[in-house]
Amino acid sequence: MHDLLNQISTTLRGMWKYRRLGVLIAWIVAAVGAAGVLMIPDRYEATSRVYVDTQSILRPLMTGLAIQPDVEQQAAQCSAAR
Repeated sequence: MHDLLNQISTTLRGMWKYRRLGVLIAWIVAAVGAAGVLMIPDRYEATSRVYVDTQSILRPLMTGLAIQPDVEQQAAQCSAAR
């Protein structure tokens, strides 16, 4: 037990002796890390595309209740929107 306490005491004295060097190295590492993080560009990008075919679901339900849409007109509208 005495050897363990002696070893801990020696280690703590060595750490205390070089405390300024340890703090200096910690500051240098922190400054380099902060500079590295600040150099990363702030760019966020998200894209999505949703394809919905409403005609396949609505066609059986709307039979006899509404007029049938013109498919060529819908295709023209979709290509004009792009």
